[in-house]
Amino acid sequence: VRLARLFGSYELAERHAMILAKQYKDYAIKLGVGVYDVKFNLALLWYHCARESQGGRRRRKYLSKARGEVKFMKSTREKGCPNLDKILPILDAEEAYCVVEQRLSTDVGHLYDAAIRGASGKLHYESIALEQAALYHIGRDDVATGGEYMRRAVSKYLEWNAYAKVASLVDKFGPTGIFSDDDTIARMTLVVPALAVSCCAESGPS
Repeated sequence: VRLARLFGSYELAERHAMILAKQYKDYAIKLGVGVYDVKFNLALLWYHCARESQGGRRRRKYLSKARGEVKFMKSTREKGCPNLDKILPILDAEEAYCVVEQRLSTDVGHLYDAAIRGASGKLHYESIALEQAALYHIGRDDVATGGEYMRRAVSKYLEWNAYAKVASLVDKFGPTGIFSDDDTIARMTLVVPALAVSCCAESGPS
């Protein structure tokens, strides 16, 4: 679920999520603290699906699923997961984005900014917070502002050595021109192919 969502394969992520719910109903107990990262990615997935829905029952269904994951995390906050304070503000911003017609857009932007600040120091969550903020602004046709956040997200993903993720973002959003003047991206494009060749050489022919 996590990898599929991370690379934007939302349909695949949803299929995995359904399998997880049907065949591994006790995963929340077996995973222990690791369950929070699963719940985080599930919530991000369901919020995305809610936004992509055309309204009505499907949108309400996905919102209910997302809110269920958030409720689980908030109800278990006292168990001491150290990352919940970095996770939940991102989901608060995602919730606001889904009901943006009921809020001022500046309010939602401020929630994403707060989430980014709150995730500072954790590359994984800071990268995701920046990417989600970028997607919010781009989704509202503010490509200039979204591009600023996306370049920051890419920089953090590079620090995290998530080269494949960066390559997917550049491939998807490169045509918008948001990376055209970014020296970091220019350097990165030299790294990823070399990494791919190295991986193929190590794994051998399939």
